[in-house]
Amino acid sequence: MSTGYYPDPNDRRADWWVTIRDNQPALSQFLSPTEMNIVARDADWAIYVYRTVREAFDEMQGAILTYCDVATDAPDGSPAPTPPAIPAWPAPPTSPLVPGIEARRILWVARARAASNYTPVAGALLGLEAPDSTFNPATYQAEIFGLSSAAARTVAGKFRKARGNIDGINLYGRKEGTMTWILLGRFTASPFTATIPLAGAAPRALGIPRPRGEARRGDRGRERCGAGDCAGVVGC
Repeated sequence: MSTGYYPDPNDRRADWWVTIRDNQPALSQFLSPTEMNIVARDADWAIYVYRTVREAFDEMQGAILTYCDVATDAPDGSPAPTPPAIPAWPAPPTSPLVPGIEARRILWVARARAASNYTPVAGALLGLEAPDSTFNPATYQAEIFGLSSAAARTVAGKFRKARGNIDGINLYGRKEGTMTWILLGRFTASPFTATIPLAGAAPRALGIPRPRGEARRGDRGRERCGAGDCAGVVGC
């Protein structure tokens, strides 16, 4: 049975299912109408469980950890943090949930790839064929996303690990208008929460490749934070 390509990290799986959801007419060339109805239902639920619910959990987890970190690590006499509110459960898809999404995916992907009119080019557009996964540490760009600052002098966010080629990030910050970067910490788990010791600090992150040959760091653009002292993020 040819199961094709399927990514590992949850956020990339959500992206994979978004591609399937948004390209159902192309996929319908290889599957029956009944199978397409199942795929459409499973795509909605897969996106919900791989992204919508997990993002809500990550956001809540980050808010809780920020609250705890401020309580323990803020300077003596700092204002007491406000406990984060428990958010409402995200609204689910309207179709009924039928457990077994991944088991069904394996079956319908195999049938699609076995269709007489299937081509690798069509499969690549649908995400059924593996993309070029060659890791180049000289050009790699650290990917940081989901940034927030729920309390003063804290920043939370997530980063991707380049399909296992990145072990973690070093997070740096500096006060706006200054040139000196200060190491805020090294993080190997995503999401992360960091304490910023400088008012108005803007952290940056360094992607640390696994030790494979002459691995070097890449560059990344900026992303804005929310309230608090985080002004922007640069990954490099």
